[in-house]
Amino acid sequence: MKFSFRKEERLKSNLLIQKIFTEGHSLFLPPIRVVWSETEIKGKYPAQAGFSVITRNFRKAYLRNLLKRRMREAYRKNKSILYQYLAGKDKGIAMMILYIGKEICSFEEIELKIISSLQRLIKDCEKVH
Repeated sequence: MKFSFRKEERLKSNLLIQKIFTEGHSLFLPPIRVVWSETEIKGKYPAQAGFSVITRNFRKAYLRNLLKRRMREAYRKNKSILYQYLAGKDKGIAMMILYIGKEICSFEEIELKIISSLQRLIKDCEKVH
C-alpha cells in the first residue's frame, strides 16, 4: 500500500460534510475529535477524510495550518489500519478529524492520538453493524 494522500481521499463535498455532522457518529480522544459516517463512496479508496482546527482556539492561520499539516501527515502514515478493516466491506467511511485542544501538540502526540482514534473508529464501526 502506498502511503500517499490523494485528491480522491480528501473529503470536499459540502453535502457529505453536512451529513456527517447531522447524522454521523462521534468519538473524542483529547485533543482530537473524529466525526464519521458510513457512506457509499465510489472509487478505489474506501475512506475520505477532512481536517479542521477550531478557529476560536487558534486565531492565527499559520498555527491552524501547522496543526492540519501534522494531522494530515499522521493520518497519511497510519491510514492502512483503517483500510485493512474496510477492505472486505462494501461500505466506505467519510470522516472529519477536528483538533479541539487549546495547546499546540507535537507531531508525535498527534500521531498517537490519530492511531488511537482510528483503532477506536474500527471498534465503533463494528458496534454500528
